[in-house]
Amino acid sequence: EVDIDGDGEADYKIPRHPIIYYSKNMLPSVVLSIWLQLASAAVFITVEDWSFFDAFYHCTVTATTVGYGDVRISTQEGRLWATFHMIISVCIVGELITTIVGLRDQRVAQPE
Repeated sequence: EVDIDGDGEADYKIPRHPIIYYSKNMLPSVVLSIWLQLASAAVFITVEDWSFFDAFYHCTVTATTVGYGDVRISTQEGRLWATFHMIISVCIVGELITTIVGLRDQRVAQPE
């Protein structure tokens, strides 16, 4: 806290360092997103008989809506799971982006 006018009361509260502020407040969203991708990769490993790297890569590329198409789903069960995975992952990534924007707005609007 900083006393600008010398009256003994804090006029300005120094915000936390951005790395600490964002990492602490984004932790739940990031953990949820990573957990979802790992769980979905486990399903694809089982259903599609992919390696962990291929399954996790596919899940991450799909979640970010890039979708290169270099890892293809070949089973009906995989396609069914992919439908749920895509919907849930895009929502989770949207929530992560919303969290970042909300934290930025909160940090800018911190009371003096």
